[in-house]
Amino acid sequence: MPNPQKLAEQIGIDDASALKIAAFVGHVGVVTALLSGVPNPQQLAEQIDKNGATALMVAAGNGHIGVITKIFEIIDDVEVLIFKEDINGMTAFMHAVGMGKAEAALMIFDKAKDKTALLFKKNRPNLPAAIEEMTPEILQRFVKKYNESNY
Repeated sequence: MPNPQKLAEQIGIDDASALKIAAFVGHVGVVTALLSGVPNPQQLAEQIDKNGATALMVAAGNGHIGVITKIFEIIDDVEVLIFKEDINGMTAFMHAVGMGKAEAALMIFDKAKDKTALLFKKNRPNLPAAIEEMTPEILQRFVKKYNESNY
């Protein structure tokens, strides 16, 4: 029997693991099976593709709420995933905002401990802050949510 961790981490199409492919298409069952079937789901979830993207980033950019929910349920240290950046300095939150996926962005926002760090520039002076990338409709939802969160 092959090692389930090695099998799940195996790189396939376009330098993506099975987890990232399942996250891309929004297949919650496959994401659940992969993360539940390995000894170290955190390691699998933190795995990046050639662009530095994680499964959470891919799910967020595609607005796959079920996949995001499942990752948050299974992974112990989601804070690491939330603030992990791809090769362009974008987090999962920024992927969701950039693609106009408000529900995905709100889920990540709700889960993050440092909500201010999600919205504003940190150490990326050449990149726009997530809040600058929001459409007016999404911005209104975030201003309301941000004010309700007491940050």
